[in-house]
Amino acid sequence: MGKSHIILCAGHGVGDPRASKEANTEVLETIKIADVCAHALARFGIPTTIVPHRLNPKDSTAWVNKRFEKDSSMAIEVHKDVSPDPSDDGISVWHGDGNQAEEAFATLLANQLATAIERPNRGVYPDTTNRHKRLDWANLQVDSVLVECGSIASANTESAHEYGVALSQAIISIFQKNS
Repeated sequence: MGKSHIILCAGHGVGDPRASKEANTEVLETIKIADVCAHALARFGIPTTIVPHRLNPKDSTAWVNKRFEKDSSMAIEVHKDVSPDPSDDGISVWHGDGNQAEEAFATLLANQLATAIERPNRGVYPDTTNRHKRLDWANLQVDSVLVECGSIASANTESAHEYGVALSQAIISIFQKNS
């Protein structure tokens, strides 16, 4: 992998709840996942930074680009889906189209996370195949991926804490394989 630093961002930022089910919103879930993951990675000795949760997607991109260099960091944006369809539940990871380093990391992350959380691996996709035809994080100077951690509307959804722990386990496993 060649990266020595992980940057975590909870999708959408505060004030942009996007996916929601009753009182549970994607932004609250992704903040919990990012925070739990960051604490576990820090305990394991993997340098990790959390993008401030108050930032919107455009400001998050600028914040990361101002602070981190391409070759040293991997940014991971955490999202959850809202689909109630059980076949939509599981792990999917998006990477920049044509970026081999991102695609390789995305593949490892999808496999490791799906195994750790015991949810289906829905695949790895280039950002250009996203329903919006782009991902905001494709504008980062550092390598980056977007990970969908299940659905907040699914009856099978594990807790944000479980996803945070599983995401940290997946990242630790990738670091161990590449060190």
